Amino acid sequence: IFSQDCKPNALSYCYLVKALCRTGKIDKACSTIAEMAREKLVPDVFTYNVVIDTLCKARRISRAIEFFETMPEPDVVTYNTLLGGLCKNGRVAQACSLFGSMEGAGITPSDVTYTTLIDVFCKMCQFETAYGLLQLMASRKCSPTVYSYCSIINGLCKNRKVDQAYQLFEEMKLAGCKPDRVTYNTLIHGLCVKQRLHEAKDLLTVMVENSFQPDKITFTALIEGLCTTDRIKEAFVLFQGMAKQGCAPDLVTHTVLVSKLCIRRKLRPALSVVRNYPACPEAVILYTPIFRELGRRRGFDRAARLLQKMARRGVAPNVVTYTAFFKGLGDWKEGMRAYREFRRMLEQGIEPDMVAYNVLVDGFCKANRLDMAEKMVRYMDQSGLPPNIVTYNTLVGHHCRKGKVEAIGELLHTMVSRGRQPDVATWSTLVAGLFRVGQVDAAYSFLNLAMSQG
Repeated sequence: IFSQDCKPNALSYCYLVKALCRTGKIDKACSTIAEMAREKLVPDVFTYNVVIDTLCKARRISRAIEFFETMPEPDVVTYNTLLGGLCKNGRVAQACSLFGSMEGAGITPSDVTYTTLIDVFCKMCQFETAYGLLQLMASRKCSPTVYSYCSIINGLCKNRKVDQAYQLFEEMKLAGCKPDRVTYNTLIHGLCVKQRLHEAKDLLTVMVENSFQPDKITFTALIEGLCTTDRIKEAFVLFQGMAKQGCAPDLVTHTVLVSKLCIRRKLRPALSVVRNYPACPEAVILYTPIFRELGRRRGFDRAARLLQKMARRGVAPNVVTYTAFFKGLGDWKEGMRAYREFRRMLEQGIEPDMVAYNVLVDGFCKANRLDMAEKMVRYMDQSGLPPNIVTYNTLVGHHCRKGKVEAIGELLHTMVSRGRQPDVATWSTLVAGLFRVGQVDAAYSFLNLAMSQG
């Protein structure tokens, strides 16, 4: 096909570029576009859009912008693709600039354009800006979609601004935009989080009247709300009735129920829920809140037996399970028992992560076993997980409680030499800790050092 007698045309090249993008060979796709330019062939807008989309997904935004600027006639899909890539990669100012340039280029923004920006401003908690875009959208005769409204409602609910979310929900209906199941679920969950169960149930009634049957998300939100308000019996009635309504509770629903029961210190019903869930590797997530609650109760023998039961059921404990166990042991200053469980975890081939190591270091410091805390730090280095700022701050706190000013200075030097700069938490822990143990001169000395470093 590349012989002198039979050169590929633009269409052939475009097919090749799109195939390369689909298979993740973006560099070859880009070089093929460059080859087309040398042959004085111009890719169609669809091909450009595919390349820009692939570059954005690969987080190569600067390269995507370069392609955009070489396009003869980008369309609204091109703008939306690049706009979405800029937003997802935190380049919101550039996204706004691109949006502002659309009309000058003769491109009318679509509902996707507006919704993309509305969504990113909601994630930044800039709800007034998001709402302003919604109004601008309507004023330009681009009817806001259910997704546009739901983005703002979801953002408001996540930030516990449920009254504003409900107001927008009513405004949405007046504008002739019919809420969907996602909108109802979002608002029901927001009301449940604010413990406004009566309103949530009223909204559920409205939802059913509008031909939307509750799904697992709806039931899970209500169960969470009932548990939070200590209406445990009602939560169980709803949980057990899900299957009868053709909506059997899944792992997420079980996890929410177990977590909330443990927070309310209801260990027995929580264990009952865990036991009744089918044994499978994924069920390990159900046990983490159980271990947290056993830790709060100092039920370490029971926790050890539960680890054995898990293994027999075919639900292997993971690093998160053990970390919850370590946390309880550390809080009760059971350092050496934590170390034995740590060794047992290693024997089972479970590798600790940074969180597990930091929990162990904190527990040993609480138990006044600096030797063991430092041993954990050596383990971290050997496993390729060098101590992070949390590790160092924990050790700084321990030295402060003991008033060991010289040791603090050495630790700060070690931190900096290993590329870990003290942060606000470091200095706050250090200064407050030294003041508490009466080391006033040392506290002022470190405070001045912190201020000199900005």
